[in-house]
Amino acid sequence: MKTDNATSPAQSASENNASGIMAGPPTHIIFGGIANPQRVRKGNDFQLDIAAQLVDSNGSQVPSGGGMWTTSTPGASISPLAGDMNGRFILRNVQASTIIRVTVSSVTYSSISASLSIDLIAF
Repeated sequence: MKTDNATSPAQSASENNASGIMAGPPTHIIFGGIANPQRVRKGNDFQLDIAAQLVDSNGSQVPSGGGMWTTSTPGASISPLAGDMNGRFILRNVQASTIIRVTVSSVTYSSISASLSIDLIAF
C-alpha cells in the first residue's frame, strides 16, 4: 500500500480565489515589504503608504471590511487608503530622527490587530 505524506505548496490568495478555494477564518494581519530604516531630509514632510492584509493560517487573504489605523508617533497622522486595509502615514516638518509606530485592526474582526515600528532617520 502506497502512502503519500507530501503536502502541496501553499497557494497565494489570488490563486486560491481563482481555483474556488475559500479562505479560512482570519488569524492575523501582514504588512507589505517596507524598507527599514526610512530617510527624510530635515524640514521636509514624510509620507509612507502601508499595505496590510488580513489572512488565514495558510496566508490566504480574508476580506477585513477595512482597516482602523492608529499611530502613537507624536505629531503624525494616519488615514485609510483605497484597498482593503491600506493606510497612509504622514509626519510633517520632520526635524529629528524618530520611530514610526502604527497599528491597524480589522473593522470586521476587531480583536485582530498588528503593529509596525519603523526607524525614520532625519538627515
